[in-house]
Amino acid sequence: QNCLSSIVGFICNLPFHSSGMSNKMGATRWPSFTIALLLFGLVLAAGAKDKDKETKTLYTGKESWVTHLNAKTLKTEVLKSNRLWVVEFYADWCGGCKKFKPKYKELAEDLADVVSFGAINIDKNDTLVKNYGVRGLPAMRIFGLDKKKTPFELDISTKTKQYKNQRALTRDIVIHFPDNLIFQVNKKNVEKFFADDAFNYKVMLFTTKDETPALYKAISFENNDRAKFGEINVDGNEDVAKMFGISDYPKLVIIANRGTADEKIDIYEGPIKAGLVREWVDKVFPTKEVQQEYKKKVKAQKEAKQDELRAAQQEKMAEKEAEVKEKQAQELDKKMKTVRPLTLEVARKSQIRGRKSYFNQCAGSAKGFCALIVYPSEPTDEQLLEMVDLHRKWNAGGGMQDYPYKFSWIDAEDIPEAPDTFGVELFNTGDKRDVVIIGTQEEQEARYSLVQMDSDGVKYHGDQPMLQFTFFEDDLW
Repeated sequence: QNCLSSIVGFICNLPFHSSGMSNKMGATRWPSFTIALLLFGLVLAAGAKDKDKETKTLYTGKESWVTHLNAKTLKTEVLKSNRLWVVEFYADWCGGCKKFKPKYKELAEDLADVVSFGAINIDKNDTLVKNYGVRGLPAMRIFGLDKKKTPFELDISTKTKQYKNQRALTRDIVIHFPDNLIFQVNKKNVEKFFADDAFNYKVMLFTTKDETPALYKAISFENNDRAKFGEINVDGNEDVAKMFGISDYPKLVIIANRGTADEKIDIYEGPIKAGLVREWVDKVFPTKEVQQEYKKKVKAQKEAKQDELRAAQQEKMAEKEAEVKEKQAQELDKKMKTVRPLTLEVARKSQIRGRKSYFNQCAGSAKGFCALIVYPSEPTDEQLLEMVDLHRKWNAGGGMQDYPYKFSWIDAEDIPEAPDTFGVELFNTGDKRDVVIIGTQEEQEARYSLVQMDSDGVKYHGDQPMLQFTFFEDDLW
C-alpha cells in the first residue's frame, strides 16, 4: 500500500498532457492520471487475490476421504452409525490445522476400509465446540460403538510430539474397536461358542497370526447385532479347522444354524479387500426381518424353558412340602398314641348340657385343659370333625401330654345364657371362631381364658397369636 501511494503520488504530480500532444521525439504521451488509475487497479486485484488465498476453506466438502460435518449431519452420519468415526475440529485460519491436513488425509486413506473420517469447522458450529469441549486446534474425537458415551479425545496439537509417528496415531485409533466383540476360539471352547443361541449366524476367522486384523475388527464392530464373531489361531487347533474343511489361511467362514438340519456353511474365497468382504457378508447374512423372527423364536424358547424350570421348581417344592407334612403327620400320630383319641362319636357325646356335665367334663377335671366351643345351634358332623382335628393338633403340637386338651361343646339353643356367660360370639363362620379354654390342676378352682382359633388350629387372643394362656379365677357358672 505504501508503494502504491508513492507511485500514485508521483504520477499525479506529473504535468498533464493531452493525448493529442507529442513530445520532442514525436511520441504521443499518456495522461498521467490515466496511468495512476491503471496502476491502482492492478494493486487492488493483487490484494484481492491474496485475500482469497487467506480465506480459502481448508475442507471444501468435495474430498472423497473425509466427510464435512455439521450439527445435523453429525447426528445422522456419525451418532446413528454402526461404524467407528474419527472427527477433526478445525478452523480455516488455523496454521496447525493446515499442517495436520496432509497427515489426516494419509491416515484416512490408510484406514478407509475400517474407519470413517469427518471434519467440523468450529467457526460455523459453536454448539458442537461447546458440547465436545474443544479447547485447542486441531482437535480430534473418536466416536466408538456406544455413541451415547463421551467420545475419546486425542491430543494431536503441534505442541506435542506424541503423534510424530503415523503408526502411533493409527494404533491409538484402531485400539478403540472393542475387544469383547470377537470370541477367541480354541478346541476346548468351540462348542461353547456355537452353543450361544443369541445368534444363529456365527462368523469365524481362521488365522495363523496372533493379532486380529483391523478389517475383521471393523466388520465385527459394524455387524455385532447380526452375528456372533469368533477368531481361532489354527496353531494347536488344527482339528477345529478340519471340522469345517479349512486347510489354507487366513479364511473367513460364516456358519448358520450349527448342529441343526438347516446348517449352512459359507466360505469366503475372494481377495481380502474391504469392499468385497463387506459385500459378501451382507449377501450371506439374513435380512433384518428374518433376524427379528429368529430372535422372537429364541425369546419364546427361552421363556418356555424358564416356565418349565419354574414348574419343575414348584413341583419339587410341592414334593418337599408334602414330605414335610407327611413327616409331621407321622410325628403327630406318634405323639397321639399317648393321648386319648377323640372320634366323631365321642365328640358327639361330649356336649355340655348343664352345670353338672360342665363340671364333669371341664371344671372338675383332675388335670389338663378343657377347650369349649359354643355353637349357635347343634353342630354338624363337619363342624365336629373340625373339633376332632383341633383336638389332635393341639394335643400333639402343644406337648401337653401330662395336661392334655379335652374338647367339649355347647348348643346355644339349649343353654341361651352360654354366650354371655363365656363372652363368646356365635358367628362361627370364616377362618376364626371363639374357643373358651378352661384349666384345672388337681383340686384348684377352674380358671378360663377366651381365645380364638383359625382353620389351622392357631390360637389367638384378639389379633395376636396366643403363646400362652392367662387364666382367671372367676366362677363361670
